[in-house]
Amino acid sequence: MNKRFLPLLCLLLSMAGFAQRPIDAEQYRFSIELNDQNDTIYGKAEIRFRFLYPAQSVNLDLYKTKGGKGMKVTEMKGRGIRAFRREQEQLTVFFSALNGLPMIQ
Repeated sequence: MNKRFLPLLCLLLSMAGFAQRPIDAEQYRFSIELNDQNDTIYGKAEIRFRFLYPAQSVNLDLYKTKGGKGMKVTEMKGRGIRAFRREQEQLTVFFSALNGLPMIQ
């Protein structure tokens, strides 16, 4: 059971990195579903933040996927989001233009 909570713990610890970013995280919402039959945790994180100064992209830390396990981003929604890219343990979110103070959800 402890191994199942490792990815969740990594996600929560990575949120501390937001303090050094050009954004201010205002709200978090987590939905978690446990499956005892195949030892899988499915989770959904919704993060609402605002920009502290203009930025074209924001980097977020994620737990690396290994052997089909780990954190995987399947969808990203929000005003001004152009694209996102995952490289190893780094998720970069790109915006359509320099944003002064947009709200991204």
